[in-house]
Amino acid sequence: MTKWLKKCLIMTFVAALLMALFLPGTASAADYKNQIVKVGINSPLRSAYPSVPYITLKNATGFKVGQFDANRQFSASNSLGATTITVQPSYGGFVIMGASGETLLSLSSSKIGVMPVSATEAGTTYTRPSGYGASAAYYGGFELVLSASGGVMSVINYVDIDDYVKGVIPYEVSASWALEALKAQAVCARTYALYNKNGASSYGFDVCNTSYNQVYGGVYTRDGTYYKDRTDSAVNATSGECILYNGSLISAMYSAASGGATEDSENLYGNVVPYLRGVEDTYEQTPSTYTYSGSFTAAELYSKVQSRISGLYDIADVDCTYTRMGNMLSVTFTDSYGNTKTYSKADCLTLLRSFTAYTSLRFTITMDSSTGLYTVSSKGSGHNLGMSQYGAKGMAEAGFTYDEILFHYYTGITLASGKTKPVDPGPGEDGFTDVKQGDWFYDAVMFVVNHEPVLFRGTSDTIFAPDTPMTRAMFVTVLGRAAEIDDSAFASGSSFSDVPSGKYYTGYVAWAAQNGIVNGYSDGTFHPESTVNREEMCVMLGRFARLQNVTLKTDSTTPAFTDAASISSWATEDVDAMRLAGIVSGKGSGVFAPKDPCRRAEVAKVLMSFLTDNR
Repeated sequence: MTKWLKKCLIMTFVAALLMALFLPGTASAADYKNQIVKVGINSPLRSAYPSVPYITLKNATGFKVGQFDANRQFSASNSLGATTITVQPSYGGFVIMGASGETLLSLSSSKIGVMPVSATEAGTTYTRPSGYGASAAYYGGFELVLSASGGVMSVINYVDIDDYVKGVIPYEVSASWALEALKAQAVCARTYALYNKNGASSYGFDVCNTSYNQVYGGVYTRDGTYYKDRTDSAVNATSGECILYNGSLISAMYSAASGGATEDSENLYGNVVPYLRGVEDTYEQTPSTYTYSGSFTAAELYSKVQSRISGLYDIADVDCTYTRMGNMLSVTFTDSYGNTKTYSKADCLTLLRSFTAYTSLRFTITMDSSTGLYTVSSKGSGHNLGMSQYGAKGMAEAGFTYDEILFHYYTGITLASGKTKPVDPGPGEDGFTDVKQGDWFYDAVMFVVNHEPVLFRGTSDTIFAPDTPMTRAMFVTVLGRAAEIDDSAFASGSSFSDVPSGKYYTGYVAWAAQNGIVNGYSDGTFHPESTVNREEMCVMLGRFARLQNVTLKTDSTTPAFTDAASISSWATEDVDAMRLAGIVSGKGSGVFAPKDPCRRAEVAKVLMSFLTDNR
């Protein structure tokens, strides 16, 4: 899964992902053993490996022919003694021929299953026509599905999950890497495949065998037995091990190299995923091939990106914004006539392809005012979400175990084996492993968790999750707690159609609505699980202050935000009030970033200032 393009498929599964984040339940490693994965080997999904007019299979034990049922179990109806067979579509069905071209079996079904008589270490050799992919060997069996025209067929490999992972690791990373890195890759590959069961259901399989999902090469023999033994041992040592969040499988995204820091999910695709939080990659040794730098005049830069900025006549200015991890968030080009073109989030990866084959969010575009030259620099390869493969390599070489690697890259997770991130009590009684003395938010976190009543707690006994965005429901709940309301008095709920009874926030949302702190949306919804952004927070807090008859202090020397023009007109008054009161501040260079999500640490800081300095 080293190519960022495969994420187009992931976006199809966003709805399922958001549901999985909140599904209750527990699971163990035993639940993820002996599962069958369906892998598209040749299909209409990818032009690189299209449906085939015929295939040849070779296995020393011979073959059985039958059907796979809905539970992925094979039932044989015919047994063939031949060790080499060729299968091709014929008159709305299939014909199976022997090594000499003799007909062994004709079937009228539009779908058949083929299994070797018994499993062998060598697997089944799979040969396809020129232009349909290289020959390979695969464990398990095959389902052949006729196309609508009947002239070609899709080929789906039914394979045990561990045998599948054995065919993924050496094609995603080098089999010579440290064993703990291979184990981490094995767990990610297993989790990714099982999470995406029926991910390509319209094509009849879970995942395909290309970087559209994760690369799968079948029985691995490319570098000899020694390397196969190493990768197989990594799979065997972690059999059944998967990554879980709230008891459910995660979308275990990973990429080749972050270039120094991974990223928050919403800064690539717009969806807040709690376990995909950006982290620093201090152990990653980014390959030189993944590093790029080039300097251009304005005309040369325009020539490079001209096809991507249609409507602009030249380049007069380039303005970039970056995430908290230092990765690219947006690039805005302005021409001499004032026309603009903006690339943001995932589109920035597309833009970088104008300069290098290795795309990453970790790039910059800067201009030297003395020379007028623009320099484009990038480091890393991939989407920057989840585990960095080269980062895992560096951590393994530094002595970290596979589970420590996974706990570093995925926030708030547990493993199916029952492993959890080791507890480091840290300072104070609260024992948060991600809040340390010296952190800019330390005092604020201690304030909200020790306030009477408690304003909000950690996401677990040991995790506060300071960088996790706060939802609208949680923010009004915090305000209600600060006001010390009795939420049971509002238990009948609000008029919002998407705020059901019995939720932790039901009474607080009703209180906030009745007191004009929130208005909801024109369609009668509240969007309780949507992230509250910075300008929305200021408006809610301003209304709360007026409700509580709080007079905010005013410091007229506080400079205005440099991006004040981007603040919504309905929020300007409250944002200014919070700025002058010292409750909110900029994010660097005087930028307020009104549409950025409010993170838990920021909300803690804002509440501490509001409740201690303005009461």
